Amino acid sequence: MLAVLFDDDLEWWIQGRVLSHVMGLVPADVAAVDEFDEWLSPGRAMGYLDIRKIENPEAAKRFVRALSVGAHSALEETQEQEPADEEMVEFYRGLCQTVDKAVRLPRFL
Repeated sequence: MLAVLFDDDLEWWIQGRVLSHVMGLVPADVAAVDEFDEWLSPGRAMGYLDIRKIENPEAAKRFVRALSVGAHSALEETQEQEPADEEMVEFYRGLCQTVDKAVRLPRFL
């Protein structure tokens, strides 16, 4: 499991393989997935990724936007499956709600 920390009260708890899937759904015009490897690799190793500690504010914004796009794509993909896995649909809905709040945080605007 990996904790992705957006703010003191806003975080994701996500399996590494699920995060990889989410990031794999990010279109190249949003962000290059390997752009975030410098944070994702250590984050996976330590079990957490504190986005507030990304020194470059623009990179942090791109990363949060990429997580948002990937989470929404994963939700859509899961909902379209026949039959839809309702547990995963709810999981991705929760991710989307969290990252939608994160995108609106002042540091990520």
